[in-house]
Amino acid sequence: MVADLQECCETTGVASIDTFWLATAAAAPVIALAAVVVLPDTSGMYRDDVQPVIDEWFDSPANFQAAMRTAGASEWVVEAVSAINLADAKEKVVRAKATRSLRVLVASIRWTAIGNVLLQAVLLALSLAALAYNVHVMPPWLAIVLPVGGIVLLATTVLQVSNYRRAAKAFPGMLEKGFSQIFKEALSAASKTGRGAAE
Repeated sequence: MVADLQECCETTGVASIDTFWLATAAAAPVIALAAVVVLPDTSGMYRDDVQPVIDEWFDSPANFQAAMRTAGASEWVVEAVSAINLADAKEKVVRAKATRSLRVLVASIRWTAIGNVLLQAVLLALSLAALAYNVHVMPPWLAIVLPVGGIVLLATTVLQVSNYRRAAKAFPGMLEKGFSQIFKEALSAASKTGRGAAE
C-alpha cells in the first residue's frame, strides 16, 4: 500500500509538471505571434509617415514657399525664401527635437516587439525541454514572469504605437510652428537684401 501511495504521488507530481509546462509552452507562441504582428508596421513607420512630409516641403523652392504660405507667412517673407539654403533648412528639421523623438519612438516600438518575441522563444524552448525530460529546467516563478511580462510588453507596444500615430498626425502642425526660426532667417536675408538695394 505504501508503495502504491508513493507511486501515486510521483505520478501526480509528474502530471503537475507536465500541466505547468504545457501551459507555458502554449502561452509563449501566442504572445510571440501577437508581438510579431507589430513588426512589419514598425519597419516603415517613420519612412511612410514623416519622411514624405519633410521631403515634400523641402523638395524644391516652390514647395517650400507653398508650405510657408500655408504656415501663414507674408508674401514678401516668402519671396525672401530664395536666400535660404533648403538643404540646411531640411537638415535642421531632421535634427529637430520633435523629429528625433519620433525616430526614437519607432525604434523603441521595434525593439520592444523583437525583445518580446525573443523572450517568448526562450520560454517555449525551455518549456519543451521540461516536457521532454520531466524536470524543471528553470525556476517556475520565472516561467510565470516571462509570459506575464510578455503581455505587459504587448500592452506597452500598443500604447507606444498609439502615441506614435498621434504624434505623426500632429507632425505637419509642429513643422509649421518650427518655421518661426526659418521666418527669422528669411527676415534677416530680406533686410540684408533691402539694405544692399538701398546702398
